[in-house]
Amino acid sequence: MRRQHSISAARDPQYTSPLAIDLEGLSHELMGMSESVTVEQWARLRLIIMQMRALAGQVDGLVIPEGV
Repeated sequence: MRRQHSISAARDPQYTSPLAIDLEGLSHELMGMSESVTVEQWARLRLIIMQMRALAGQVDGLVIPEGV
C-alpha cells in the first residue's frame, strides 16, 4: 500500500494576485499526484512544488499593469 506524501502541514497563504493563486493551485494539483509516483519522482515533484510556492509568494505583491 502506497501512502500519500505531504510537504507541509502549514496553512496555505491567502493570496490576492491571480497569478499567485494560480501557482498555488497548480502546486496542489501536483501534490495530488503523490500517490501514483515513485519515491524518486516524488522528490522531483516536491522540488517543483516548493519552487512554485516560492514564486507565488514573490509575485503576490507585484502590480499588474492595466491594459495588459
